Amino acid sequence: MLKLIILGFYMPIMLTSLLLARHIFYTYVMESFDHKSIILDYLMEGLIFFIHEIIIIDFSFISLGLICFQYVLPIATFFLGRKRYANLNFILTPLIVFGFLKLKTGLVSTALIQIYLKAFFVWLTCWLIVMLKNIGFFGKFSLALSFINIFNTVITFFTLRNFYSIQDRIILFLCILFGTALIIIFIYAYLRDLKRRREMKKQITYDSLHDRLTNLLNYRAFSVFVSEQTSQDDLTILMIDIDNFKNLNDQYGHIVGNQILRFFANKLNSTFLKEYKYEVFIYRFGGEEFCVIIRDISVTDCYQTVLNLKKVLKEHPFRLKTHQKIDFSFSGGIARSTKTIHPRDALRYADTLLYQAKKSGKAKVNYGEEDQG
Repeated sequence: MLKLIILGFYMPIMLTSLLLARHIFYTYVMESFDHKSIILDYLMEGLIFFIHEIIIIDFSFISLGLICFQYVLPIATFFLGRKRYANLNFILTPLIVFGFLKLKTGLVSTALIQIYLKAFFVWLTCWLIVMLKNIGFFGKFSLALSFINIFNTVITFFTLRNFYSIQDRIILFLCILFGTALIIIFIYAYLRDLKRRREMKKQITYDSLHDRLTNLLNYRAFSVFVSEQTSQDDLTILMIDIDNFKNLNDQYGHIVGNQILRFFANKLNSTFLKEYKYEVFIYRFGGEEFCVIIRDISVTDCYQTVLNLKKVLKEHPFRLKTHQKIDFSFSGGIARSTKTIHPRDALRYADTLLYQAKKSGKAKVNYGEEDQG
């Protein structure tokens, strides 16, 4: 009865714990090391794998009188980790098994060949399963683990057929199958939770860098971007402000005001992305103020795109659900950072040009490439 509990419950829990420990170690410890030594990586992997594999083999042998689940770590590493480490695991597993049995039972040296042939079959099976189409990576892992544990169990029981009755072999075989299923379920639950956490982290990062109303980048994202730039970066910066937006809010209400902001943000985004694709970054600073940063274009090219935006707004104005048209304009300022002008200075100059456009009558866009210092 104790053997059944060990095979069906205890060992699957222990193996899952070791797999999670390996994943956490490589994710949070190994990747934090600032080194580029492949040899050190392999040494660390070999040492950790040796310790974990000895734990599995020793516990299995002492508790059950046989070795089982010895290929769970290599298979999991092959499908869920790094294949280069998995290859090392497949090489080390026969050596560890042979060395352990040599010390415990005085196993003859020729048995090493048989153990390696079994390991080669397991490794080859993994590669063949990888090539299967229309099956996800976790499905391939589950298939490989189930098949190889069945294969390994059949071979083991055939070798030890004189020590176990047919009834005992069937019961142990079913327990190993049940244990394999538990390992798959535990790992699936962990991976699903890990995926959920990653998606949450990704969403939190996205929310921290984007404006909720317009889905444009926000001022925090702008600050991060500017802090990463140097005086060598050639950037054209456009500052835009919707004219008389407070009056629009007062006249039509904040809900309509928000709709206007979303409408303008969409037109701004589509116009500039259509022209510059991946070289443009569009921000909402708050309220009715927006900023556009474009790499490696002239101020006049940017100004031409602004004229295109004005044309788009004129041809496709904002309308309420009642089809009432609401016309509005915007003012802007365009400046450029160069080798002698840092992006922060260019931003200040663009803001100054925007202020001048507002002061001189609005619905204007000023630009300049003269000294901005």
